[in-house]
Amino acid sequence: MALIQFTDGFTIVPNNAGVAAGEYYLVIGAPGYNPAEVDGTITFPKHSTSLGVADPNLIGIESGLYINFTDALNVDRTAILTSMTTNSGTIRLEQAAYHIEFSFTPGAFKIYTPLGGSETSVYFDQLYGPTGTLSLVSSSGTAFNDSYPITVIISI
Repeated sequence: MALIQFTDGFTIVPNNAGVAAGEYYLVIGAPGYNPAEVDGTITFPKHSTSLGVADPNLIGIESGLYINFTDALNVDRTAILTSMTTNSGTIRLEQAAYHIEFSFTPGAFKIYTPLGGSETSVYFDQLYGPTGTLSLVSSSGTAFNDSYPITVIISI
């Protein structure tokens, strides 16, 4: 739902209900192939190399996207992350001046549960047959790094 603001014509102002931001650290290399099982982590696992990559532009092409339920500030983001599995929305990853943003439909994201464990993260991974879609909205075209936090902004 959007609000309409009458200033110099019509401007659509988004309703901010369902928006959440969390701060995460990217894990790359061999440890980054894991599905963000450690609190405060985000990973882009690339199946062809069994490594976590730094380039978010490979998400949905050559790599997946895994986000832990707990961010680096120790805030539990389970509610908003699990709501991505059944709703449409956008997800934006920002690191310093760089960004990538995707829109998603229901079924694009799933909940990850390790063998014998409890749910730890939400993910999009074409290897595991999403029923929804993840579509690129915009990108700065730049790889991220594992030194600075990534802000994850989700709008449902």
